[in-house]
Amino acid sequence: MSDTELRRGLEGVAVAETRLSRVEGETGDLVVAGFPVAELATNATFEETLHLLWTGDLPDAGELDSFRSTLAADRDLP
Repeated sequence: MSDTELRRGLEGVAVAETRLSRVEGETGDLVVAGFPVAELATNATFEETLHLLWTGDLPDAGELDSFRSTLAADRDLP
């Protein structure tokens, strides 16, 4: 066995600063871009969530169509 002291838990320890998300440790909530992650997982598509992360807003129908087209065009191999 090692003589290294093992501390359990990370209460009060900041591991990173971000404007995109926050963790509510007391309630166990993860909020991403203002939305509970459980809500995004249930109600938003991959493309909608990506748009939210990149722009800060959920897309309307027209923005989503345009965004999907852009993503599809960028998937082409050279």
